Order: sequence, then structure tokens, then C-alpha cells
Amino acid sequence: MIIDVLRVLALLATPNLVAAPSVPAGVLTLDHALELARANLPALRQARAQTDQARGLHDEARAGWYPTVTATIGYKRTTGNLATNPGLTPTGETLPGASLNTYNYFANSVSASQLLWDFGQTSNKIAATVETARSQQEAERTALLQAEFAVRTAFFTAAAQNALVGVAEINLQNNETHLAETRAFVKEGTQPDIALATAEANQANAVVQLITAKNAYTTAKAKLTQAMGIQGPAISYEVRNSPFSPVPDEDGALDKLAVEALSTRPEEASLQAQQRSAEANIRANFDSWFPAISATAAASDNGTTLGTTSWLGLTPNVAAGLLLSWSANVGPYVPAEVRVARAQLASLDAQLDALHLQVRVDVETAQLAVKAARQALVAAQKGFDAAKAQLRLANGRFSAGVGNAVEVSDAQLAADQSGGQAVQAQFNLDTSRAQLIEALGRI
Repeated sequence: MIIDVLRVLALLATPNLVAAPSVPAGVLTLDHALELARANLPALRQARAQTDQARGLHDEARAGWYPTVTATIGYKRTTGNLATNPGLTPTGETLPGASLNTYNYFANSVSASQLLWDFGQTSNKIAATVETARSQQEAERTALLQAEFAVRTAFFTAAAQNALVGVAEINLQNNETHLAETRAFVKEGTQPDIALATAEANQANAVVQLITAKNAYTTAKAKLTQAMGIQGPAISYEVRNSPFSPVPDEDGALDKLAVEALSTRPEEASLQAQQRSAEANIRANFDSWFPAISATAAASDNGTTLGTTSWLGLTPNVAAGLLLSWSANVGPYVPAEVRVARAQLASLDAQLDALHLQVRVDVETAQLAVKAARQALVAAQKGFDAAKAQLRLANGRFSAGVGNAVEVSDAQLAADQSGGQAVQAQFNLDTSRAQLIEALGRI
């Protein structure tokens, strides 16, 4: 137990010396985006500050085992008149008359007190703060998991929007090529005027689609910048569509993945640490019924005249002893504290049970989403390939004079829609894998 506590203390005392990465001006990778978020995101900096605060509270509790030393050096100019004090001044004794003459008075002292034993009050308080610090450290990991998931989602969204810009550009290029051919055919009289009107309408719609896609991409990058915690002047970077690597064991047995998630999710460890902290607080509250034993020592050097002799010409005194102090509230204070701690423990038990249910659902939902997204991506890519082939054939027929504008327009619309579906399917697969990573508690 002591070794585990020392390991936790060593881990808590390790400073964070990682330098903050810079924002690239070229292509932003997912790994770089995650590094930026870890270094700059306000939520993570707040979580780290709360962990430091928990460490400070632990150090405050540890201070109870250290001696308390008090040193005073006093000087005052005072009168020396004696005053009658009932019970101390003999009856009938005549005291000197009052005078305003003043004298120097020096009062110097050093005292020390060391707690020897308090029947577990201090040690249990220290144990409680150790577990609180450990819980907060796990809460910091929870914040990191959530931040990484948010960054991945924002990154994949921006990458998908960039891919949709590419789809819109290809669609506009096809429409412009078709418009140029249609104008030539209408001029020659081999195509009716309605073919030209259809081609012009399709080309205008393609321009609007490209403008919308570019705006959506810019908006997605702004949200990605926010997810990374970047402030200040906007930095131009690009996000390219790069399929997310498969998650190890993403097709593994659900029971096995659920067990892994329960052992790695920081929420589980945080709640367990809070349980141990509540149990230590219960013991500390019970121990407050007992006294505390301390060793004391004091030295003083008082007098009216400073000199060059030993002890500064003043009168020295020393003392040492043991102190038994017993401060117990005879009212409902201690039982109420114990009841509050027990209620907190019961609440934590319920939260753990709810977490166990939620973790299994999270893992199962993410795993099913990955499987469905993989299948949908294969189908979407096949549909996209077929739509591109259909468009090539329609353009070829139109160029040969055997096709019509409606056939080409339908083929262009199918190619555009299937391209968007392929991008959406890839985005769904990437985000579902990111969701599975978060559900498993992998950082």
C-alpha cells in the first residue's frame, strides 16, 4: 500500500516539460492536430490545473506530520505600574503609586510542536487526498479522450468537406465541357436550343455547388481550429482526405472489448479513486472522536535590558513536554460528516454501475457503426465507379450525336450524388473508428 502511494506521488510530481508545437502553414496531419490540441486546448489546461490543485491539497494534508515552529522577537516601551488583582494581591498591601515612567521590555521566544499520534485522523486525511489527486488525474485523461475525439471528428469533417470541394470542381469541369460542346452543336443545328438551356442551368448549379462546398470547407477548418484550441491570427492550412487506419481488434469479441474498456477507461479509475477517498474520509471522521498526542518544546529570553553577556543580558527559560489534546464535538457534527461521506460512497457505487452499463453500450454501438460504415463504403465506391462510367458513356454518346442533354444531365447528377455518398461513407467510417477509440479509452 505504501509503495503504491509513493508511486502515485512520484507520478503526480512529474512536471509537464513538453514544448507546444507550432501550427503548420501547409497540409495539417491528424497527428499534428492532436499535438496542438494537447498543448493549447483550454479544457485540457484547465484539467491540468485542477490536477495541480489536487496535488496542493495533498501536500497540505501531509503537512500535518511535519513540526510547527514559531519564533517571535518582541520589543515594547511600557510603564511598570502594578495593578490590584483580586486573589493575587494580598489584602491590605499598599502598592506603589502609579507613574508614567517607561521601560524597555524585550520578549523573544521559540516554540515547536510535533504531532506524534492522532489515532489515524491525519493519515486517513492524507490517504483521502492521495485518492482525490489520482481521481483528478484520471479526470484529466477523460478530458484528453474527449478532446481527441472532438479533434478527430472536426478533422474528418474538414477532410470530407475538402473532398466534396474536389467533387464539386470535377462536376463543374464536366458541366463546362458539356456546355462548350452543346453550344457548338446548337450553333451547327444538331442539338435543339433546350439542350443549351439545360447545359447552362447545370453549369450555373455546379458553380453554386462549388461555392457552397468551399464555404463549408472553410467553416469546417474554423471549427477544427477551435477544437485544437488555437487562438490569434488565422493560419492557412489544408486538410486532405486520408482514410483513418483500422482500429486494432475492431472486429474482436464484444465481451473482450468491453472488459478492455472497463480496465482502460479513465472514468472507471476516477470513480474507484473517489470511492477510496470517501472510505478514507469515513475513517478520518470516526477517528476525530479520539485525542491527539504532540511533543512540545519552547525557549524564551525576556528582560528589560540588552547586554553583551550570554543570553543578551536577558533571562532565559526552556521547557519541553507532551501535550494531550482532545477536541470532540458532542453534537451531530461528526455523525453528520460520516453520513455525508457514506452517502457520497453510495452515489459513487451507483455511478460505477451506470458506467458499466454505458461502457458496454458505447463499445457495441461504435463497433456496429464501424462494421456498417465499412460495408456502406464498399457499396458507395462501387456506385461511384458505376456513375463515373455512366457519365463517360453519356458524354461519349452526346459527342457522337446519338445522345441527348437529358441523358447527360442525369448522368452528371448521378455522378455528383454518388461522389458525395462516397465521401460521406468514408467520413462515417473514420468517425465511427474515432468513436470506437474513445469508447475503448485508448489514448
